[in-house]
Amino acid sequence: MPTDPRGEFSHPISADMLKNGLTRDEHLARDKNFLAECEMVVGYAGSLATVPNLVSAMAPDLPDCEWPFPQVITTQRALFICTEQDIYTYSGGALNLIWSGDENYWRWTVLDHITDVWLANGQHVLRYNVAKGELTPEEPHGGEVDVGIPNFVCSTTYNGQSIIGGVTVPEPSLETPPSATSDQVWFSVPGEMNFSLDERNMSGRRSAGAHCDCLWMEKLGRKVIVFSSHGTDALYPADVGWGLEHITDYGLFSQWAITRADEGTLWFIDSRRHLMEMNADGLRDHGCEMWFDVKEWVLSWDPRHKLLYICNGAEGFVYNPEEESLARGVAGISGITSSNLVVGHTGAVAPGAINVTTNWYDFGSRAYKTIQRVEYSMAVENARNCLQGAIDFRADNESAWRTTPWKRICPSGILWTPCYGIEFRIRLRSRGALTQQGHLDNIRIVGTVHGYDFLNAIGWAPNSNSPTSEG
Repeated sequence: MPTDPRGEFSHPISADMLKNGLTRDEHLARDKNFLAECEMVVGYAGSLATVPNLVSAMAPDLPDCEWPFPQVITTQRALFICTEQDIYTYSGGALNLIWSGDENYWRWTVLDHITDVWLANGQHVLRYNVAKGELTPEEPHGGEVDVGIPNFVCSTTYNGQSIIGGVTVPEPSLETPPSATSDQVWFSVPGEMNFSLDERNMSGRRSAGAHCDCLWMEKLGRKVIVFSSHGTDALYPADVGWGLEHITDYGLFSQWAITRADEGTLWFIDSRRHLMEMNADGLRDHGCEMWFDVKEWVLSWDPRHKLLYICNGAEGFVYNPEEESLARGVAGISGITSSNLVVGHTGAVAPGAINVTTNWYDFGSRAYKTIQRVEYSMAVENARNCLQGAIDFRADNESAWRTTPWKRICPSGILWTPCYGIEFRIRLRSRGALTQQGHLDNIRIVGTVHGYDFLNAIGWAPNSNSPTSEG
């Protein structure tokens, strides 16, 4: 509300408001501290900062492939990069083709066994001989056979024991996922890749607890977390077998919507489309469900910048847990290793133009106002001629937004564009991708309230017989 007797006002939008990023609410309340649009900038170190450019960290010479490939798999003894048909090892900046097969619908899971590394995806089971550097197919047994190695879609290890899930029926297809009939978790003979049920295998197999498709599993502390399509459970060693602890009735949104940030933290999208964090303290709900409305999301953790990338090949988001900030980001990142090697679609990894639109403001008065100027406090190198500003305006919240012409922001950070209305949104964009990192610290709007008088001060609009809600 203006305090100047002439009705002049100066309204700040601080870094604490800007850094929250995209709204989590489809019905954006007035003056709520989120942004209506936030693209290629995310809350970082106390301000709204440009998304890092990870192109220089990409693995070179990646072949073109369909989403959700390429996939990167890190083990203690080898790093694999997978496409729909091929698997490569990656070392010294070079790709080495080690296996080609039929087109795959599903990403791979890995078992870093004591002697060898095993890869499976519900269609194939492959064994990587570390000493020879060779990847050879194994002949998996069907899920009804009680000997050998079955086909599976998810796996982990616990103290030398291999654990697999989603044991599959033969010939899965794109319409019938590999895990479509399996809620079983199988345990190997300790120290061996042998899942036979005999006197040496006391663990055997058991239901994951949710009685539905077993999609993924991860070791977390002293437990194995099993993600199914309609629930999440924890397995833990108990005597000679495994106990079961139910965590939540919500499962995994899709098989690839999960990643590990570190040894103690998992990130995933659950079956409600909520972004979830899991660690030793339990589950934390970060919301954001209004943005995740398709099934192809792949999550990747950037260990250098501590950012979470959520991509589906066509659109993407970036989330900063430190600031709890969500923004639209690049669409094509499909994997990042702990050493910060990036894989993805080459044309969809570099950040594009920034685009920011604030929430709408009436500046504490329902009277008509004129915005005289907008002041942007920014630190963006070599961007003098590429940053533009505009103002959205309307007379009431039932009207469509109109936008002033885009104008270049002058070197001092001021946008001169008089704008008349009752409600306003402030906008900022770049004419192209920024070549340097930068950040936006705050925005200040300077203007005048017309017909400002005592009635305005107590919440009455001019020329009106009823008070105005400030909701």
